[in-house]
Amino acid sequence: MGEQSLTKDFVPIIDHVAQMVADKFERKHFAEFNYLQYELSDISTIIIWVLELLLLSIYGYKSVRSYIRSRNSHHNTFEY
Repeated sequence: MGEQSLTKDFVPIIDHVAQMVADKFERKHFAEFNYLQYELSDISTIIIWVLELLLLSIYGYKSVRSYIRSRNSHHNTFEY
């Protein structure tokens, strides 16, 4: 019972807000968002590169190790 009255009371609010948005919405040009650019310091750039290279080397090591293990497991199987 309480849920029905809540939705009935809420619908006019949604309609009012939707009308306000429709009346006041103004599309902005992309050039107005140039303040979102951020320059990283040299140390931040170096830290990002080091972390990326570390992750790539870990992934490469695991991939090569997995490949070698799967290759060795195929060579060590004997059929009698």
